[in-house]
Amino acid sequence: MNNILYAQIGNAVQLGIFNALTLKMNLKDSIKDAQYMFKYSSKKSGKKNIEQIFFQIESLIKKGFYEFSNLGKIKTYQKIYTNKKTGKVSRYDFEFCGNKKNKFGLIVELKCTWKNPDRISQKIIKQMLKYKKNTLKKCMICFLKVNLSPSKSYVNSAPYWYFVNNPKKSS
Repeated sequence: MNNILYAQIGNAVQLGIFNALTLKMNLKDSIKDAQYMFKYSSKKSGKKNIEQIFFQIESLIKKGFYEFSNLGKIKTYQKIYTNKKTGKVSRYDFEFCGNKKNKFGLIVELKCTWKNPDRISQKIIKQMLKYKKNTLKKCMICFLKVNLSPSKSYVNSAPYWYFVNNPKKSS
């Protein structure tokens, strides 16, 4: 059940960050919207756990918003890309417009974790290498790790960034 809750928390966080980045809502309203989206999409969380989960969602949205607002203007959110040659469909979380530093743009895959992201799963690596093959944009993975204090009354999150590069072909 925890794995399902973690995925729903991640989806709520992504939506909250998107709403804040596009300025559809201010940060405070984006957080409330994401919290209630989580509450009504997952009935299994229980009343006793919901306050702690709300703290986690708030912390992740704040940190994600401040990290992503430095990347530039958001272009798309959860874009579905279809390769015309193979017909394979892939989805990525955030796409940012190009700027002077990065004229082609940037693709960011966001993952919310509760453990240190020491290893990146092969599934995520394959997914990001597929993006990198089909575009000139830079591809990055951002892990937002939830840090709980011993008293569990304070929640903060730490970002871990990974760049995705195409592997060099051996001849």
